[in-house]
Amino acid sequence: MKAMYQCIGVSFKIMGRDFCANFVMLDSSGIGVILGMGWLSKVDVVIQCAKRSVLLTSPEGERIEFVALLPSIADCAVTQLKANLIDDIKVVCEYPDVFPDD
Repeated sequence: MKAMYQCIGVSFKIMGRDFCANFVMLDSSGIGVILGMGWLSKVDVVIQCAKRSVLLTSPEGERIEFVALLPSIADCAVTQLKANLIDDIKVVCEYPDVFPDD
């Protein structure tokens, strides 16, 4: 995947607090923003998998917690359906003689 454009100093909010990052535009759908290790370390991120949360420090020094919502059953069903379409899986498409149709 090639990146064609960069957006410097983009302001955005997390939990009502202002943050700033440099974004690289990717030709991708379904992904809003990927915050890299450089940005994550700058805001002192702690990922808490068991709680499904992320702790980070705002530019003002305030420690905040972002908690992810559990996906709904409908979302899981759609994801499962999409994952089962074997023709949509890139590796499978590239090597059809290796993978059986079922």
